[in-house]
Formats: sequence, structure tokens, C-alpha cells
Amino acid sequence: MKHSCARLALLMLLVSSWSLFGPEARAQWSTDPATNNAICTDYYNQSEPKIVSDGKGGAIISWNDTRSHHNGVFNDEVYVQRIGSNGTILWSSNGIKATTASVWTSSHWMCSDGNGGVFISWHDVVDSNRLRVQHIDSSGTPMWDSSGVIVCSTTLSGQILSKIAGDDNGGVIVAWGDTRSGGSNLEGVYAQRINSAGVAQWLANGVQISDTTGFQGGSLQIAKDGSGGAIIVWEDQRSGSSVEIYAQRVDSYGATLWADNGLQGIYVSGAGLSPQLIGEGGGAIVCWVDRRTGNSDWNIYAQKISAEGQNQWISDGVPVCVKTSNQNTPQLASDQSGGAIITWNELGTGIPDPNIYAQRINAAGSAQWDSTGVGVCTAAGGQGLPQITADGNGGAVITWQDSRPSVTQDIYAQRIDANGAPIWTNNGVAVSTATFVQSHPIVLNDGVGGMIIAWPDYRNDLGGQRNDIFAQRVDNSGSLGGVTDVVERGQLQPATLTLAQNYPNPFNPSTTIRYALPTKSTVRLSVFNTLGQQVAHLVEGEQAAGYHEVQFDASVLPSGVYFYRLTAGSFVETRKLNSLK
Repeated sequence: MKHSCARLALLMLLVSSWSLFGPEARAQWSTDPATNNAICTDYYNQSEPKIVSDGKGGAIISWNDTRSHHNGVFNDEVYVQRIGSNGTILWSSNGIKATTASVWTSSHWMCSDGNGGVFISWHDVVDSNRLRVQHIDSSGTPMWDSSGVIVCSTTLSGQILSKIAGDDNGGVIVAWGDTRSGGSNLEGVYAQRINSAGVAQWLANGVQISDTTGFQGGSLQIAKDGSGGAIIVWEDQRSGSSVEIYAQRVDSYGATLWADNGLQGIYVSGAGLSPQLIGEGGGAIVCWVDRRTGNSDWNIYAQKISAEGQNQWISDGVPVCVKTSNQNTPQLASDQSGGAIITWNELGTGIPDPNIYAQRINAAGSAQWDSTGVGVCTAAGGQGLPQITADGNGGAVITWQDSRPSVTQDIYAQRIDANGAPIWTNNGVAVSTATFVQSHPIVLNDGVGGMIIAWPDYRNDLGGQRNDIFAQRVDNSGSLGGVTDVVERGQLQPATLTLAQNYPNPFNPSTTIRYALPTKSTVRLSVFNTLGQQVAHLVEGEQAAGYHEVQFDASVLPSGVYFYRLTAGSFVETRKLNSLK
């Protein structure tokens, strides 16, 4: 064990100071909720933003954009922008165009390439109903054909509402609804893998995920399975009498691993709508809006599926909230312990005065908080469309659009811990209170102690005809703004000794651990298993004041929970990390 630990330490010791010697640079993130950071303020309309991490503490944001208005028609194109960890715009002003000028995009989706860039898919209606995907690198340069790589171009069908996930090998897996079997009422589900060179790897025009009687593919979602494949979930009407939730796992070679035409056992009674999923241990956790036979209310249920396609929780799912009222728009994030934190809109106080609630379901399928969920925001006026991301410490950050009294519509957010207790201001911190309407927020964990939230914004057009795209960073304490990365810190020194949560977490096979030293200190950083045995020794010795980081590579260790401990003088702090393979 000692010899393997020594080899491991040599592989994973890569410590670098965050303190630079150039001119001092200060954060550009706004600290004013009435100001925020502009991502795109082009005169024409921007809408439907998506967001992913750039892996460096910043974010990449995409949106539909009408600025080209070809032939007098305000057709959508997709634009994209990268914002650095300090809030600085890194690509061209108002974004770079991801799609060609001749296309109209009815929808688009985006995922990270794991190296500071993104993959973007879209439905090209003008060009023979083709489904396309583009890879844009960390500098904002399109890497494939200027028109994008064709994923599916069969003339027998249209491709609808594609979703994408990385394949963990420099490429992407694309899934979509497909009408090749007989029109819009006979939609199936297909998928294709595109490698890092932009070449399709599976059957021409995609492999069949599900293509049977009735309509499949509604509310389609996709997540990585951690082994180069993906898990896909969708609404399904093959029974003819109800909407059910089906799922399928496809491996890196395009072979389906679960039942033909999808796994039926997630939910098979009544009506299941709007499924959402996250990958978990090679399988997935799925939540949905549920209206069981004879029940007049809309509720929230969830199910965990193993890598082998077996339900891990009770038949037809565990109740997340079955309060006598209506719940909708569920979203979920990992609790970093094999379970999930689920948030939703609670309509029990009466439309148009909904609130935001949440529940944690542990790895065994048991609710951890109040039986009907905890109130994330119960302010008067109404809140809606919650979005969620893990906070890296067993809790979550939830953001929503908010119409509390005296405002038109603003953006708020709240952080809740693993016990369901709010950490920030009661009923949430104000993220954006700018003039007129802000709505439909999206959120991600930036990996360096904060969250980045983006949204469409009407502040520059009080007539409500055109949105811009704005964003805001909120740190773990609920404060807006903050200095967050190497390139922004300059000669600034940390005020306190801190150990940050590793990122990503869970991870496979490596993760970054960051810490800050206000003065020169003798430092020891080690990793332990759940038995308290040291499995890795990362840092030992005197280090200068500043910001430091170390890469922990667990490729020779089994999956599981580990703990990393930082000792610096009298300071000792331990945090948990989770290796998933």
C-alpha cells in the first residue's frame, strides 16, 4: 500500500501558486443586483439561453438570436459567449455565431467538451430538416465544418428537440425525436455519436433507441453514463391511454443495453410528464410531474435506475411531494451521496401565487426533509421556473424568477444545506432587480466557490419586444461578485485561510483541490478513506502566502467516498470527495 501511495503521489502532485506577479487586477463581476453583467445587448432579440462551465471558474452561455433577420424574417441563429471567472467577456462582443447565416434554428442544446469549449446541436429546418452539431473550442473557434456536422439527414423524417451529452472521449452523443416511422404522431427516439474529429460513429442517421407504436420522445433528456455512453429518458404514449416515462442506456458503440424500445418500469400508471435526470453511478436518477389514475393533483415522483437498468427504489417511483395541490417544473441535482435534491413550483397557495419548494431523496430512496418538502421561497407575489445546481458540499443552490410585491419580475436565489436549511437571506438573495422583466434563469456551479446565473432580460426594451442576455455571479455566502480565479488575482492576497470544496465532485478520475494561505505556512494535505487510512499524501512543507491548487488523481483507487484534510499551523479542515468510476 505504501508503494502504491508513493507512486500515486508522484502522479498527482501538481501544485501551482495562484499568486501572479503582474499588475493587480480586480474582479469584473457586478456587485449590484440592478446592474449585473451584460452577455449580449445586440439590438435584436436574444432568448432561450443555455449555460455550461468552462472548467476554469467561468461559464459558456449560448442563446437563440434574431439579429441577422434574413430576407426581412427574424429567423433564429445560435450565438455563444464565454465569460471568465472574474466576469470578463472572453470572446467577441455580443457573442460569436455558432450556426451559419442561412439556417433557422427551432431549438438548440449545449454541453461542455471538458476542455474549456462546447458542443452545440440544432435543428436546421431550412436545409432539408437536418440535425447538426458544432464543436467550439476554448478560444471561440469552430472546430468542424462551418455549417456544422450533419448528425441526421434522412428525407423521411424531421428531427425534433435534440439533446446532447459528452462521450468522455472528446466527442458527443446526440439524441432526438424522429418521425421517420410515419409522421408526428409516430415519433421515435434515435441517437448518434460524433467523435472528436466530427465523424459519425454509429449507423447512418442514428441508432434506434425506441421506435414503436404511438408517440415517443416528448421532453427528451440525456445524461452521460460515465463509461462513454449515455442514458436517455422521455415521455412515451405507446399504450395509447396515458403518458409514461421510459428510459434507455446506449453504450459507446451504439448498442442499447436495456429492454428493447426502452425500460418500461420507471412509471407505468396514469400520466408522467416532464422527466428530468442526472447520471448516478452508471445509471440515473429521474424525477417527473405525476398524475396517477384517479388523482386530480399534479405531484412530483422520482426513481433511481442502476447501470443494469433495474429500479432501485419502490415500484413506480418514490413520492417527492404528494401534497393536495399542484406541483410542476421539477429540476434535480446530485446530493453528492448517491441521492438527489429536487426542486419544484408549488401551486398550493393558488395561481398566480406559486412558491418554490425542495426535497432531498437519499441513495436508498427515503425523503430526508419535511414530508411535503422545505420552502425555499414562500414570499408573496409568486415565484416560478426554479433551476438547481449542487453546491459541492451536499447542498444545492436554487434560482427562480420572482414577482414578489412591488416588482415586475426579478431573479432570486437561495442556497440550502444537506439538511434542507436555508443558508442565505430568508426567501433568497436578489440576483437581479433591474428595470422591467428578468425571467427564466439558469445556473451552474463555477467550481471555485460560487454560482453563475444567466437569464433573458427586458431592461433595455420596456416595450417587452426584445430580450438581452445578462449574468451574475453569487459566491457561497450569497454575496454578488467576487474574485475567483488565477488570472484575476494579481498581487491580491487572501484574507483568511480556507480550504475549498474539490471540483468536480463527484469526479472520475481526477479532481482539483484549492486552498488559500494568508501568510507563509507549513502545509500538509492528505487524502483518507472512510476507515481513516491515508491513501494519498499531496503536499508537505512550507508554502508562500497566496492561492494554491493540487490535482488529485484517484485512477488507482476504487470508487467511493474519501476525505481530504488540510493542516496549516493550528488550522485543520476536512472535506469529503466522491470518486465515481
